[in-house]
Amino acid sequence: MSVSLQRHPQVPPPPGADLVRPRLLQPTGLLWAAVVVAVVGHAVLWAGPFREGQSAGPYWTVVVAALAITVPLAAMAVADLRVGRLRGAGLRSRTVVAASTVLLLGLMVVQVVVGGPDDTDLQVYQRQGAALIDTGGLPVEQPAEYPPLGVVVFGFATLLERALPIGFGVAVGLLLGALWIGTIAVLVRRVEPWAVAVMVLWPTITLFVLIRYDAMPTAFLVAGLAVAAGVTASTGEDTRRDSIGAGLLLGLGAAAKWTPGLAAVVLAVGWWRAGRRRTAAWFAAATAAGFLLPHMPFLLTAEQRGAVLDAYRFHAVRELTAESFPFLPLHLLGFAPQPDRPWVGVEGLDPAVSWVPTALLVLALLGPIGAAWWAPDRVIGWALLAPLAFMLGNRIYSPQFVLTFAALWAFGIGHHRAATTRQRLAVVGAAGAAATIGWGIWPNFVDYWLPLSWALFATMIALTVVAVRWAPVDKGRHEHPSLTRAR
Repeated sequence: MSVSLQRHPQVPPPPGADLVRPRLLQPTGLLWAAVVVAVVGHAVLWAGPFREGQSAGPYWTVVVAALAITVPLAAMAVADLRVGRLRGAGLRSRTVVAASTVLLLGLMVVQVVVGGPDDTDLQVYQRQGAALIDTGGLPVEQPAEYPPLGVVVFGFATLLERALPIGFGVAVGLLLGALWIGTIAVLVRRVEPWAVAVMVLWPTITLFVLIRYDAMPTAFLVAGLAVAAGVTASTGEDTRRDSIGAGLLLGLGAAAKWTPGLAAVVLAVGWWRAGRRRTAAWFAAATAAGFLLPHMPFLLTAEQRGAVLDAYRFHAVRELTAESFPFLPLHLLGFAPQPDRPWVGVEGLDPAVSWVPTALLVLALLGPIGAAWWAPDRVIGWALLAPLAFMLGNRIYSPQFVLTFAALWAFGIGHHRAATTRQRLAVVGAAGAAATIGWGIWPNFVDYWLPLSWALFATMIALTVVAVRWAPVDKGRHEHPSLTRAR
């Protein structure tokens, strides 16, 4: 016996009907809600619990503020996936840039009017910038702690401070803030905007733009990787142009901090191994030129050459600190006692294992280089890994490193165009954890800072693995078949 069912024709909904919802629940509205919550929450913290100092307030208030930001960011990531780019309802690149700019300016206002973390690095920047402007060279009596390009930027901040009725901190914030917004603009033009937004719209990350100078090498690093990623899709003159451009950018970044130079080494090795010999040669030459260019004015006299070398020697002799990644296994195995607080040198380190931090750093450097040799088709991912592995393996972990991590996480993760709802929510949660956990180690010292360090590094490693895995793969042409023969 058969049963005949009368089928009624299904009338499809009009295009964009699922977008008829309050603007606040669309990706753009949720993004701006996150920015408002971030600025207001930051102001409330520093006007209330942290009014007496950066360690005065309870850490749980920071966690609550972070959760308040997580909700609209997570909702934004999911809403962006559901509506896609249909009729312009998805998250737009320019919206992320605008939101990042408003967040940065809002944090600057809070820093000036309400208060914020006290940081002595700004005093170092000011002293070195003033020495450059007043003497025309690097400081000699007290060696510069930063490479020449960094001192040049501090000099521009000094000129800006003297020309306008603003403090040196505001001048530095404006200059580095412009570089940070430029970094975000490069990212959103290259990768998925939602991935950029969920990495950079945390006040506990963006605040470091105003008080530390890592936004500058990060800007060159991200721009260089973005141009390098285009090398795989270019041919002929375009390939040479892109390789030279990427090399110059990464070389300039290396003149501000070593990390962009590490990415350049990996790219050169990977392209050479893949048979792109001319590309690798042009790229290496451009990187060297970009690195040397800011140094040239300071190499004309013996005194200034000595000042340049002193700046690099300063960091070569720094000791192992307690919140760094190499300290954790040494402490667990009983070779390194726990200090009373983070950001101090570890006293009593067993001389028998004093080589371990250096060995970890060497592995962090050689690992991405070896990976680029064995799997050159993933060279962009290995280049992304190189600076992150270096900072993770360094005997000193500085809180502002999170700026570079966030930008490179966005670069790698944002290349995954088909991220599911669960994957997006996991990324938001991990990014929020990395942004929030570190705040309990600096500037807010808590008694349980050591377990927080373990959790922070575990989260950072997980996000780094995902970013490397989702980074673009080189499926382009090779100049020589050497790679095929080798395999």
